[in-house]
Amino acid sequence: MSARRKGFPERRSSNGFPLNSRLDQIRRTETLLGVAFPSGFVERMLVSNGGDVAIGEEVWSVCEVDEIARETEGARRWPNFPPAGVAVASNGRGDQLVLLPEPIQRQVLQEAVFMWSHENGDLDKVTDNFAELGNNPHGVANPSR
Repeated sequence: MSARRKGFPERRSSNGFPLNSRLDQIRRTETLLGVAFPSGFVERMLVSNGGDVAIGEEVWSVCEVDEIARETEGARRWPNFPPAGVAVASNGRGDQLVLLPEPIQRQVLQEAVFMWSHENGDLDKVTDNFAELGNNPHGVANPSR
């Protein structure tokens, strides 16, 4: 994939886990899905693989990197899920946070994050960058939204 970003230095998480191993997982998932994740999403996943984020009062469970392809495959079975969308988080009730491809470079995912409703197929933009959602380990609503 020509859209891949290079030059991530070897870093370790707070518990000593080598982040480059996680970067390898991210790259394998990109290859499986045929996309390049946006840099904000990659940075967030390097720091925290999974976890929770809040949008308003709702808490979303972020997929771990090795679950994204499976979650996306399941979501794509819904008739109104965006065919090129990538599911990266769930609210536990069927709705998904989704990354969508760039209009011109379809293999590159946009930085923006969208909420997809399984009930009616609506897509609503929730933030310009996944990293803006931050971590929400205790289910406390994110005051920035």
